[in-house]
Amino acid sequence: MNICCPSCGRENERHQSIESDALVPGDGDWAICWACASPAVYVVSDLGVLHLRLPTDAEILEIQSDPTIAVALESMRRSDTPSEAVALAREGLG
Repeated sequence: MNICCPSCGRENERHQSIESDALVPGDGDWAICWACASPAVYVVSDLGVLHLRLPTDAEILEIQSDPTIAVALESMRRSDTPSEAVALAREGLG
């Protein structure tokens, strides 16, 4: 499943959650781009197609105040790959 970041346009082919083993994000789930570290929100269209959109101002405030996002961003800074970042984040949340 390839979905492009709405901020930088990077095509992200993997989507991993630090809170679960779910590989398919759902409507309203948050994402952080591996390339630019910008937040985004998953949306399922009326046709059932999953894509990312930029967060609203209210969502940005919510994302910024979520301690899980802080752990994820720190793990991304300390990692060479997305999978490594997910593993570090899961340790940080554990």
